[in-house]
Amino acid sequence: MCWQCIESHWPEFKINAKKNWDQLTNKQLDFIAGNRENFLITLQLSYGLPRKEADYQLLNWETRQFDRKPYNRRANIQTIENKLGRRLEHDKELRNSSLV
Repeated sequence: MCWQCIESHWPEFKINAKKNWDQLTNKQLDFIAGNRENFLITLQLSYGLPRKEADYQLLNWETRQFDRKPYNRRANIQTIENKLGRRLEHDKELRNSSLV
């Protein structure tokens, strides 16, 4: 999903974020303000997650957000698949470079 869309409609998405991560406070949700990097940092600090796990959880949450908006679903799924593919390829390259 387009994070500009999440950012511009953050009051609506913030409710779903709170349902998914109930330990997040209103102050933390206000800090996130729909910004993906702020969201990742907050998840890492609040839940003690490594960045990769926080990113995975956020990507899953992001996917579920446009399941609620079927008119955008095809484009959004393609976007997620592309992002996930790039991340998996990047992880594979990192593993290969560390083995050399």
